[in-house]
Amino acid sequence: MLSRILIALTICLFAQTPVSFAQLPSLSQLGLGKTSSTPSAVIADLTKAKDQVASNYVQSSQTMSNALGSILSSLGGNNDLLGKLAAAKNLQPANLTSGSTSSVRQAVDAAEQFLKQKLQANPTLTPASTQGLTSGIASFVNGFSALKNLAPSVSLLGQKAQNALATAPLQDKMGVQGILSQVLPLAQSLPQDLASYKAVLSTLVSFASSHHIQLPAAAQALLK
Repeated sequence: MLSRILIALTICLFAQTPVSFAQLPSLSQLGLGKTSSTPSAVIADLTKAKDQVASNYVQSSQTMSNALGSILSSLGGNNDLLGKLAAAKNLQPANLTSGSTSSVRQAVDAAEQFLKQKLQANPTLTPASTQGLTSGIASFVNGFSALKNLAPSVSLLGQKAQNALATAPLQDKMGVQGILSQVLPLAQSLPQDLASYKAVLSTLVSFASSHHIQLPAAAQALLK
C-alpha cells in the first residue's frame, strides 16, 4: 500500500498540465529571412531569433524530461534516475552550454536503457498507473515534435550568425561572437538530443503496441 502511495506521489511530481508550445515564428518574423540594412540591425535580428530558439529548446527538453519521469514512475523507476531527469528544470534559455545540454541527454540515454532492460526482463510488465503512462507518452510526443521542428531554425540561425561574423565591422564582431557562443552549443547538441529522444520514443512505441496502449497519431510519424 505504501509503495503505491509513493509511486502516485512521484507521478504527481513529474506530471504537468498540457503544454502549449509557443509556435516558432516564421523566418521573416525572426529576422532570418531578410537582409538587414545595418550591422546593428543584423545583431538585433539574430538576438531576437536566438532568444526564441533557446526558449523553445528549453521548453521542449523540460517537457520530455518531465514526461519521462512520469513514465518511469509508472514503471517503477529508481530515485537516482528520476532525480537526474528532474535536473532538466535547471536549463535556462539565457545560459545554454554544452555541459548543461549533455547532462540532460545523458539522463535521457540512461532512462532509455532502463526502459529497455525493464521491458526485456518483464515483457508483461503492467504500469502502476496507466493514466500516468499514457499522459506521459502524449506529453513526450508533444515535446519531441516541437524539438524536431526547431532543428531547421537552429541550423539557419547558426549559418546567419557565422555569415554576420565574417562581414561585421570590427566594433560589432564582439556582439555577433556573443550570439554565436550561445547558438553553437545548441546547434552541436540538437542532433544528438534528437537521436536520444528518438530512441526513447521507439522503445515507448514498442511497449505501447505490445500492451495495446493507444498512442498519439504523431508518434509513429516522428520515428520516420
